[in-house]
Amino acid sequence: MTALDLHPEELFDRRVLGTLTPEEAAHLEAHLAQCDVCRFELEARRDFAAVPAGGASVDDLVTRALAGLPAPAP
Repeated sequence: MTALDLHPEELFDRRVLGTLTPEEAAHLEAHLAQCDVCRFELEARRDFAAVPAGGASVDDLVTRALAGLPAPAP
């Protein structure tokens, strides 16, 4: 990875939405082939996507965390 080849996080979201152009998909795959950090992020995104949300919104979870409360039981 060169100093100018920044981590293309926005392409992860577009990949999930199915809105990547063929050129963007090729760029993302080439970047993933050489970037351990982005491969880890992609795997983490897949792991988190597989966990059921349990009905709690992100705002609720943040509010509870800032108040020192545990997350609601699933």
